Amino acid sequence: MKKTLPLLVILSGISVLSIFYFKSSHSVALKDAQSVEFSAAELNERHKSKDLPKLVDRKAPEAETPKADNLPKLEEILAAQHKKIQTVELAREEIRRNPHESPPSLIEAASALSFISSLDEREPGSKVKIDAFYKECSHDGKTLTIARAFCLKKLVERQALQGDELAQVMNGMPDAVKNHYKKMEIPLF
Repeated sequence: MKKTLPLLVILSGISVLSIFYFKSSHSVALKDAQSVEFSAAELNERHKSKDLPKLVDRKAPEAETPKADNLPKLEEILAAQHKKIQTVELAREEIRRNPHESPPSLIEAASALSFISSLDEREPGSKVKIDAFYKECSHDGKTLTIARAFCLKKLVERQALQGDELAQVMNGMPDAVKNHYKKMEIPLF
């Protein structure tokens, strides 16, 4: 151990120095490259070789701003996302085919629920429609159990359900959904 310790110290010092060297030299080169801009005409003047193709200045196409008429309505968005989480049978089939990986339908369902949560934050005026989505999602038997529990959790949080109201909502839920919901309520930290 005593013989290898100096060797380890030297190797770690060399690796730190090499990281610093490569990082600093690349960052300087990058800054130099970013500060120098040439037009196509200037580059053509610099490279008079007949082997190189002539460069042409091209402007980037302007991004089209979506018009309010072209945007999908919230109901359509919620319906499309709800279809993505109605994947119980698909997830079971994916697990049968490959039991060692997370089913892609589960990942897609998580992405859909995340998207709905982000809509919730961006569209505060759509509370009623999103609450209806969470209620439908939590009661839908075709929806993944964990997704149903998540929807139930969001519904309870958004409507601040407590006591009898909470008991009434929980009454119609299967035990698996209730168990997942209770696990989500446990603080992690």
